[in-house]
Amino acid sequence: MREIIFKDVTSRNRRKEISVYEAVENDGVVAISERYSRYTLRRRVLVDNQDDLQSWIQTNIISQKPKLRRLDIMKSHNTRLAEDLYSYIAVGNFYVLTKNEVLSFIFTESFKIRFIDLCKARECNPY
Repeated sequence: MREIIFKDVTSRNRRKEISVYEAVENDGVVAISERYSRYTLRRRVLVDNQDDLQSWIQTNIISQKPKLRRLDIMKSHNTRLAEDLYSYIAVGNFYVLTKNEVLSFIFTESFKIRFIDLCKARECNPY
């Protein structure tokens, strides 16, 4: 059995969300994965010439250390449910440069995968 759900949402407030859910069962083990991405346009700066662009880059990117605001990696095991969970979440920002504008985005990326052993789960929880 394989099931995939894909959702793509673009909102009016300059935010784009993408989520993918997938469930696969093979030999009594179910793998469920969830991927979620959100990108929000934080700022748009128009530049007239190359010198303005270089000045903006120096002031806003190079002089300020870009930092990853959050990175979480987690592993958990639930013996009662015969389940292992692995998850990853990253939050940060990035820039896109075009001919005459600089776009600043904030992003959130998350990925979770859950493995469930159906045979062991039934032994522990017969009901």
